[in-house]
Amino acid sequence: MFRRLLALTAVLTVVTGGALALVLATGAGADTDISVKQSTLTDHECDSTEWHFVINQIDQESDAPASIHVTWSNGQEEDVPLSAFTGGVAHYTTTSNLDSTVTNATTSIYDGWDGQFNLSHGPCNEVTTTTTAPPTTTTQPEETTTTTTATTSPPTVVTSPPQTVTRVVTAQPSFTG
Repeated sequence: MFRRLLALTAVLTVVTGGALALVLATGAGADTDISVKQSTLTDHECDSTEWHFVINQIDQESDAPASIHVTWSNGQEEDVPLSAFTGGVAHYTTTSNLDSTVTNATTSIYDGWDGQFNLSHGPCNEVTTTTTAPPTTTTQPEETTTTTTATTSPPTVVTSPPQTVTRVVTAQPSFTG
């Protein structure tokens, strides 16, 4: 808490000659914006009764963010207050929007923090996406006609040389007498 106060505290300094100057404390205690680890939004323990977030490796309870800002897929948002602090881990619990899915959670934490901000458990509501496929057109294959031309040779006529029939007639002498 002291770091945050120091970051916002203005210190008046007397400059020689009696003039006053306003000096802002910078650097020390500046906060860093953080977001929940995205993979934990879909890979967390299933518990249909609450959403439970944790921020670990916090050096002391006074440095734990007082709340986190949660956004759900149904468009709802909520600032969820710190519900517990144990062993360097800040816990944030809500029973809002149990029929939706968390899309993000954010907060600010002290500079130099080096831990993780996770969705520990919550409803395992399945995100349903509907994809409509474009209509399909079925076309019938075109009718193809195949024309086959058969080339035939004119019939072959074989002519044989004319046959000569030779008849030998032998005359027999006739006897009269």
